[in-house]
Amino acid sequence: MKAANLLIRCSGLILVAASLMLFLANFSSAELSTPKDPIFQISLRVLFWASGIVLLCVGVFCLFSDSLVVPAAWMAWISINFWIYKFGLKWNDTPRFDGVLGTLPETFGLARSTVEWGVCVAFSFILLASIMILVANFLGRQKAKEINAAAAIKIACNHCGGHIAFPNTRTGEQIPCPHCAKVIVLKLA
Repeated sequence: MKAANLLIRCSGLILVAASLMLFLANFSSAELSTPKDPIFQISLRVLFWASGIVLLCVGVFCLFSDSLVVPAAWMAWISINFWIYKFGLKWNDTPRFDGVLGTLPETFGLARSTVEWGVCVAFSFILLASIMILVANFLGRQKAKEINAAAAIKIACNHCGGHIAFPNTRTGEQIPCPHCAKVIVLKLA
């Protein structure tokens, strides 16, 4: 699970860095008329602020959470929303991501294609990392269930012969038989 923690922390750093970039782009932009986002029809400044706040919250949560599953689920949610938005732009006949980058590339002195490529790589990394963590967690739980089921001790009731399965931690306990309700002692067969 050390690798999963590392993936979550790296994703958290990427999200915090992305949010700070959006905030800096908003602070450095002094345009009188800001372009509108083609999907939500709001100004890019508002979109950058809203996106930046969400990215910052999820990023900080990823950095400081002790859990694996919850941050991974938030990471998946953020990255899936990004890709849905990106496909929405294509659906809306916006051929490139350039139109919604606003002044972000100019703020950092980068080419628009470089920023678009970097954003796509970052969100692809976050999506893949979150999927790997969630799948590994699911498979780990399944394996634990199989191990617990295999570790169950099976005995027959002394009174009725009904089969009873119990974990080895309950050895020595007295319980009513689930079949005949007479008291039996759980013991190794």
